[in-house]
Amino acid sequence: MKFTLYAAQTVNGNIAGSGDRPISNKALWKSYYSIAKRFKAIVVGSRTYDIMLEHGTFGKIGRPFVVVCSRHRTAKSSGNVSFVRSVDEAADMLRRRGFGSALIGGGGGLNASFMRAGLVDELILDIDSSAFGEGTNLFSGTAFNARLSLIGVKKFSDEAVQLRYSVDSVRA
Repeated sequence: MKFTLYAAQTVNGNIAGSGDRPISNKALWKSYYSIAKRFKAIVVGSRTYDIMLEHGTFGKIGRPFVVVCSRHRTAKSSGNVSFVRSVDEAADMLRRRGFGSALIGGGGGLNASFMRAGLVDELILDIDSSAFGEGTNLFSGTAFNARLSLIGVKKFSDEAVQLRYSVDSVRA
């Protein structure tokens, strides 16, 4: 199973500002929708799930199967949404359901947990020319060291680029 981690981030590595304020670059949102539509399954954390639900994002990306990974949330799974407690449980569920790939679109904690577990195969990072002094880092709360190989660079505009990396190795 292949996991691709996608994030839009500022030049200083934040995926959201304080109060979950998102990056407002329209080119990056267009890029996200385009990438997310290629996946039939997406894994998010519970806060990201709530934000995406509130903004109707799942409809904009084709209503994928959604796995919400949260140690604290105990909602019942239904329809195309399942709740799990760990990244390993998320990966096992997706494999059992026959998915060959999934997009990880979580917060810093979820992103770091997938990396530490060695489950991420590719990173797609859309980088905006802004910086948030406070906010949510791309990876947070879990220590790991990863070795990546740059496989692509795409310039959107004078304000944004996309970097694509394959994950060569991860040490916890």
